[in-house]
Amino acid sequence: MMKECLTIKLTIAFTFLFLLNVDIQAQNGDCVITTINYDFEEPQIDSSSGWPSMEDQDNVPGWQTTASDGVIEVWPSSNNGGSVTAYSGSQYIELNANEVSGVYQDYQTPIEGAEFNYSFAHAARNSAPSGSDIVGVYAGAPGGTLTLIDQYSTEVNTGWDLKTGTYIVPANQGVTRFEFRAISTATGQPTVGNFLDAIEFTANFGILSQNPLTISCTSSISVEALGDGQWIADDSSNPSPAVVTDPNSGSTTITGFDNVGTYTFAWTNQVCFDLLTVEVVQGSIPVNTIAASLPSVCDEDNDGLVFFNLTQAEDLFVDNPQEYQIEYYMTQSAADTEDSSGLIDSPENYSIQTGEITNVFLRINQGDCHEVVALNLSSYFIPKIRNTIDLNTCDNSTGVYVVDLTLNDTNIIGNQNPSTIDIGYYLSQVDAENDQNEITDSANFELSAMGCETIFVKVKNSNQEQCYQISSFEACAIDVLINSPQDLQSCTISDNGLAYFNLTSNNTTILDGQDPSLFDIKYFTSLDDATNNTNEISTPPNYLASNQTQTIFVRLENSQNSTCFDVDSFVIESEKVAVVEAEELTSCVNEDSSSFDLTAIESDLNLSQDRTLVGYYSSLEDAVEDSNKISNPQDFVNSSNVETVYAYVATSQQTCFEVYSIQLVSEVCEPFIPEGFSPNGDGINDVFEISGVLENFPNFRLEIFSRYGQKVYQGNTNKDYWNGTSEAGNDLPTGTYYYVLDLNDSTSEVIKGWVYLNR
Repeated sequence: MMKECLTIKLTIAFTFLFLLNVDIQAQNGDCVITTINYDFEEPQIDSSSGWPSMEDQDNVPGWQTTASDGVIEVWPSSNNGGSVTAYSGSQYIELNANEVSGVYQDYQTPIEGAEFNYSFAHAARNSAPSGSDIVGVYAGAPGGTLTLIDQYSTEVNTGWDLKTGTYIVPANQGVTRFEFRAISTATGQPTVGNFLDAIEFTANFGILSQNPLTISCTSSISVEALGDGQWIADDSSNPSPAVVTDPNSGSTTITGFDNVGTYTFAWTNQVCFDLLTVEVVQGSIPVNTIAASLPSVCDEDNDGLVFFNLTQAEDLFVDNPQEYQIEYYMTQSAADTEDSSGLIDSPENYSIQTGEITNVFLRINQGDCHEVVALNLSSYFIPKIRNTIDLNTCDNSTGVYVVDLTLNDTNIIGNQNPSTIDIGYYLSQVDAENDQNEITDSANFELSAMGCETIFVKVKNSNQEQCYQISSFEACAIDVLINSPQDLQSCTISDNGLAYFNLTSNNTTILDGQDPSLFDIKYFTSLDDATNNTNEISTPPNYLASNQTQTIFVRLENSQNSTCFDVDSFVIESEKVAVVEAEELTSCVNEDSSSFDLTAIESDLNLSQDRTLVGYYSSLEDAVEDSNKISNPQDFVNSSNVETVYAYVATSQQTCFEVYSIQLVSEVCEPFIPEGFSPNGDGINDVFEISGVLENFPNFRLEIFSRYGQKVYQGNTNKDYWNGTSEAGNDLPTGTYYYVLDLNDSTSEVIKGWVYLNR
């Protein structure tokens, strides 16, 4: 294995030698700095005496001293003079051999930010009964002032204690010196105390990531190395091609770990060369992408929900999806942890709210490996065309007809949010469907000739143009043609002789068959007002004339474009209606009311072919307006003793009709007494009934006598009519009987007479 690694390193080293023109050693690990002669086993001193050897620094590999005599004190394992057994090997040193000084070693540190980890064994010299020896570790650039990193103490008679620490190389410090200095001793003598052994300073100027690295179920790793250099993948030996995202960056990502096996990568910088070994024990799932989208869905039925078949996205993420177990989750955390509360049970019919843009997550499983990928879903509402109206422009005699199509924008949008809708106008359905040849200046669309063109409008969702609706309307160049209205006459009974007019009765004449939905008709009292569209008559169906003869001006304008109009005029004439008194009609009161035959006066109305009776009315206003006719004039029942009704006579010889007033007088009449009756049970004249007596004379008294003067009946309001029987209830014979009727009314006399009873 070592041979194979060396071959790889040599190959890469030669490659970098050519590319970067740097001196690269063909030896893995040359980026790791270590301490030379860390446990002072060189030089090998004579240990037989058990006492130290004062060695010239040149004889001690790796180590130097700041002592003026250049002497380093090397001890063997011993118990002499408070000494101890070596921590590592058989030798160690004591600081301040003959004078106060430091022992140091220098390290090449060309890369800023390199971290040194150090450790050393420290022991106090057991020459004092108690106390501690204290040593300081200093670092910095040679020739400069060294900085105390930390100081460490060890009590006497406790033996060795392993001390540790770290140091970060600052910028522009190409060489770093680490120096040990005695700060104090338990003996109080600077040259007696502070034993050191197993001093190790290590730093890595190459690969900082875990190395070697074992991975599974992933196709990418992040790596970190120091210095300015380059990564190279050993594609000739790696199980599958691996890609270094940024080969010239120490911190980067490597992808492509698709097959099981050992991958090798080299990192070389300005000072060293290092190898990274990645062992893939189980391959990753090869996903095509970690995020994808299904096509956006439009809410066709406008019910606020859209549905997706999530399984249609499987081919976007992996080839041959049937080889995997794929689950769907509502959140990434649920997918990562297989949280069943977030599991989508029916991915073939998954719904979201209209207008919602969200992600669901697919967990793609194979063996012990899985990948979680994001699937974007977006839904949009389809804007509705609420309404359109046909737009018109005038014939302005220039031959250029401009229509502002955007006047339909408000109708189209209705109560929808305009910021979410795009509106376009087109000359054909095909252009609208394909979003081509849109009318660019829709506010100034020019018609090619008089007449109409069909305009197609398309409304699209501003965020998704596939969600749209198309409709059409007409844009027309029109001419407003007003037909001359007719003069109007109206009759009045007012004292000032001014009548009300329904000016709109001229509307049909003015339009002359044109579509009324395309026009507005307005009435004015002056030509200037009609021309300027000011001071419009507010109630044209019920307009009161200001003069007996008056000119009215009518303005006919296009309902969509008020600048397209024409003006004409007509005359209204007011005429006062003549009211003629007709012959008075009288009638007897019958139960507080009377019945009149109003037609009795018609012989006095001079009716003819040119003079026709329109009807009878209870008030003069009804007669003038020809409303609320009396339905049965032959049997009109009055509501008061003296009442006036009116007859409306139309004449072809006069502008206005004639009205006749008819006074109805109700009076109390004498009762009608029949001269006979026949009580034979046939239902006809079975009783002696005096008409009008019960209704008009409630206090009357009636007495009937036989021809012999015998009273056979006495009656009043509370008694039935006489039926031809005696007071005892016996039928009386045929014959003449005599009555006395006292009406008990101050204006009437007692009435006497006879009646014939016929059996």
